[in-house]
Amino acid sequence: MLRILCHVLRPTSGSATILGHDVSDRRFLATKVAVSFATPQFYEFLTGRQVLRTLVGAASAPPEIDAAFSAVGLTAAADARVRTYSTGMRQRLGIASVIMLQPDVWLLDEPFASLDPVTATEVSQIIRQVSLSGGCVLVATHALRDIEQLCTHVVLLHNGRLVATGALSQILGSRTFSFACSHPDAALTIIQRVGCDAKLSAKGRVLVDCHHERVPAIVRELVQASIDIRLIEEQRPSLEDWYTRQLQDEAHTDQRRRNAP
Repeated sequence: MLRILCHVLRPTSGSATILGHDVSDRRFLATKVAVSFATPQFYEFLTGRQVLRTLVGAASAPPEIDAAFSAVGLTAAADARVRTYSTGMRQRLGIASVIMLQPDVWLLDEPFASLDPVTATEVSQIIRQVSLSGGCVLVATHALRDIEQLCTHVVLLHNGRLVATGALSQILGSRTFSFACSHPDAALTIIQRVGCDAKLSAKGRVLVDCHHERVPAIVRELVQASIDIRLIEEQRPSLEDWYTRQLQDEAHTDQRRRNAP
């Protein structure tokens, strides 16, 4: 998909646009879009610093280059030749090039695959900051747990087929919060009175379906009613669980169709 958006591959049917521009508009792609593939290719004889300097067309290395290397944990290897880079280092250099260019649209292919935990956290923070400042980041990855922590909207594919698309919160559904507290019957009445759907579980906990921003208000109401809260747990299927269950349901449906007379 990323290769189609970069106009490296042409779709067999349909069209692709970015911010209203057809992806065949090379001038738009060159000035507004940057991409980092999972296996980026660079000139082997250049150093990492020379690669980024070439991208910005500078005779000398501006301070932003050092900041880009620092962001992906490549400062120590900035002046080493690319031929000496490992696969993970090459991938980090690709992400650094996108950071350096500061485009309106970031296209990242498996950006966390070869990053250590500290660098992955720093890259995640950069992506969040880009989003908060009005930029757009499209991440293609198999690591659904990373996506769930990072993205607001998802497009889920399986064998080239669309499984689901939309806001992550809508796909996963509302969150359920489990309250372990004294006087669960009274707590249930209070929570229902504030306008939340709630019920008692077999274990005597109050299960509340609501947005997480309503939880503090519920806590205040319970505390004011002298109800002790021992534990609050959030219960919601992970994106990985939802995706797996969706594929299993479709497989069962297909099997029933094949077995039907």
